[in-house]
Amino acid sequence: HNSPPSSSLAPSFLYQPQLQLTLHSQDVELMMMQCCQMPVGTRLSDPSTEGSKGRKPILERPSSAKPPDSVDTLTAFSMAVFSKEYGYVVLTGAATFILMGHLSYSVVKARIKYNVQYPRMYSDDPETGHIFNCIQRAHQNTNEILPLFLFFLTAGGAHHPRLASALGMVWIISRFVYAHGYSSGVPDKRKRGNFGVLAFLGLFICTVDSGRAMLGWNCKCKWPRGFFKTI
Repeated sequence: HNSPPSSSLAPSFLYQPQLQLTLHSQDVELMMMQCCQMPVGTRLSDPSTEGSKGRKPILERPSSAKPPDSVDTLTAFSMAVFSKEYGYVVLTGAATFILMGHLSYSVVKARIKYNVQYPRMYSDDPETGHIFNCIQRAHQNTNEILPLFLFFLTAGGAHHPRLASALGMVWIISRFVYAHGYSSGVPDKRKRGNFGVLAFLGLFICTVDSGRAMLGWNCKCKWPRGFFKTI
């Protein structure tokens, strides 16, 4: 047993067997309550002494006590903690590395094949310049829209991780199709990847809804009965 010194002013619960705690402030208790999803006023006791008579709880807060101002900070911090399913969003974002690597490699091969030296962005060769420019534009166009896509994926996935991840993968696939059609030298074939626009719009809606949820705006649309069915 660790018995408290006679001259110590420390609380006796700090010296109970198998349990030593140091509480610096009430913020620690609130954090414990919030992490364990326990209501304020819950009695925390030493498991080794549970059921023993005469033992006082390790930590007790009366239900009438007012929480400190740090509650808002803890609430904001808990909002930044993502769910386990957010891993799908992370993997989808990582998949863009494969996309951009493929497009960059295609441009490098085209530069060697059609003899377009750096730092020239496009080719003015009357015979092969058109094909090279199509390959370059497929890569450049994806570069232009990629930052916005990653933002929508990251923000929209905060409250809709599975949906945002699925829409993100659809968009990535559409860019492969877009680049393949564009690189053929026939610009109209790039339109085969236009289905990615719907996925991009879906990510935008997910992002707006995530912002609405974070701000606490409860805007629920009342649809006619039977319009949507719960899956």
